[in-house]
Order: sequence, then C-alpha cells, then structure tokens
Amino acid sequence: MGRICDCHTDFMTEIENKNKREEYVKTLKDNTVSCAIFTTEKCYSIDDIEKYENEIKSYNQRLNTDLLVSIEDIGVIESESDLKRLCGLEPFSVTLTWNFENQYAGGALCNSGLKRKGQRAIEKFEENGIILDFSHLNRKSFFEASQIVKGPIFVSHTNIDTLFHHERNLTNKQIERIVESDGFMGITLYQKFISNKTISSKNIAKQFDFLIKNFGENFFFV
Repeated sequence: MGRICDCHTDFMTEIENKNKREEYVKTLKDNTVSCAIFTTEKCYSIDDIEKYENEIKSYNQRLNTDLLVSIEDIGVIESESDLKRLCGLEPFSVTLTWNFENQYAGGALCNSGLKRKGQRAIEKFEENGIILDFSHLNRKSFFEASQIVKGPIFVSHTNIDTLFHHERNLTNKQIERIVESDGFMGITLYQKFISNKTISSKNIAKQFDFLIKNFGENFFFV
C-alpha cells in the first residue's frame, strides 16, 4: 500500500487529551500528515503554538512518524518579535487568516484584501522557507498574495466553486493561477464545501474529474 499525504488535519487542537492524541498519532504509521495548530477559536498565543510544535516534534523522534507542522490563522501573532519567533519555529506552512478579517488579510467570509502587515509576513515566511497556505483567503486576498509569493501557490484544503458554490471554494480563475505557478491544490472531504446533502464517493470523484478535464493530468492535488 502506498503512502498517504494529508495536507491538513486539526487533530492536535481538536483532541484535547494529550494521551489520546498520542494514541491517534500511532495509527498514522508512516503516512505524511500536516498537523494544523488552529488558533482562532481558542485564542492561542505564540507560547501555545510552540508547545504544540514541540509535541509534534517529539512524536517524530519517539514514534518515527512523519508529521509536519502547520499554523492555521496567525491573527494571534501581534508583534514583530512574535512573528520572528514564529519563523524561528520553522513550521511547514501557515495561513494568514481563518474565515474572517485580521491584521494580515481578509478571510473567506469578508471582503477586505491583503494588508501591509500581511505583505510583510509573506516576505518573512519566504525568507525563512515557510510555505504560505492560501486556504481561507478570500478572492481579493488570494490574488493580491499571489502577486507577492515567488514560489508555487499552495492551497492545502479546498474544493471547486464551479461544482458547488461556497466562499471557501476556488473559482476557475484561482485554479488557473495555481496551475500557472506549478502549485498545489488539496481537495477536502468537508461536506459543506461539496454538497447540501450527505456526500458520497461520486461527489468526491467529480472534483478530480473536473480538475483533470479542465486543467490537465499534471495538476497536482489530493
């Protein structure tokens, strides 16, 4: 059986009991998983982020796992010193926002675009080899950020707006921009992004079929 890569999972902050988190990690075996530290609803500080990152690193060392660290919503990072500290932690990827507006950019459920502080954060991330995750950016912020990043555009978890309209899903123009950058788009199995009803394997297959037919076989997605 081949390896599986999950580009976004919230288990680190959804499973509150540390022992249960470790038991879950043991089930992942040799699959690559990006562990999202979701800061928004619990208002985590940079200290909390570092604590979770150290826990993830300990799993990799003790359990021989292949876990990556991602930060979902850096709105909790207020100062330049904390931004520098975050970069020093060297996460695999970060999102500027969740679904709402913060000091960095506009999220999927608002209209504001990329802020100057967001531009500065993107520059710092690129200097430190940290990938900007475009997930949760609204259309305006997406295209403005796409003019700044120098590498491929990375979107860890989303779906296709043409198949099912949702503010978190990507338009064809956004997908075209990802393809132009030799970027990556990860499909998510979250029901609210796919259908008003219970989703099935047919719903999921439509996502991949649409991408292959409209954007080619060399467009990388999961």
